[in-house]
Amino acid sequence: MIISINKNVLGLLTLLFTISSLSIVFATELLAKGHESVMDLKNAGETFIKNSKSVLPNNHREKNIILFIGDGMGLSTVTASRILVTQMDGLKGEENRLSFENFPQLALSEICSYDQQTSDSAQTMTAIITGYKARDGQLSVNHTTVRGECDENLINKNI
Repeated sequence: MIISINKNVLGLLTLLFTISSLSIVFATELLAKGHESVMDLKNAGETFIKNSKSVLPNNHREKNIILFIGDGMGLSTVTASRILVTQMDGLKGEENRLSFENFPQLALSEICSYDQQTSDSAQTMTAIITGYKARDGQLSVNHTTVRGECDENLINKNI
């Protein structure tokens, strides 16, 4: 069976094959080179553990608390930010920590609204402040309040 191929199509296929071959070579080269050795990673981990153990427990009651809320800062966003900042400093990516990652205490929480997976800041702050999840478009009321309800007596019955 003989297949007839137009010269333009053949040229395009050759070009695509060449580009994909080059990208495989470059990708293999980049993946094969690491900037850290196993010992570098082990030493960094041991240093992190040593520094973490040196933080003394806080056994007294605080007068004030400063709460930093990073709205929209999931783990993937924080990781991408860390990589970008580090690369902007001329390093490869993960060698750095963002300033807040050095706080002695750090917590993560995941909050979604009552009726949608991706909430906005209003429902998120309502959940943090009141302890109740709110519906989309509501602020500082719980999920049993009808959207658009303005009667204070009805809203207070739902709390």
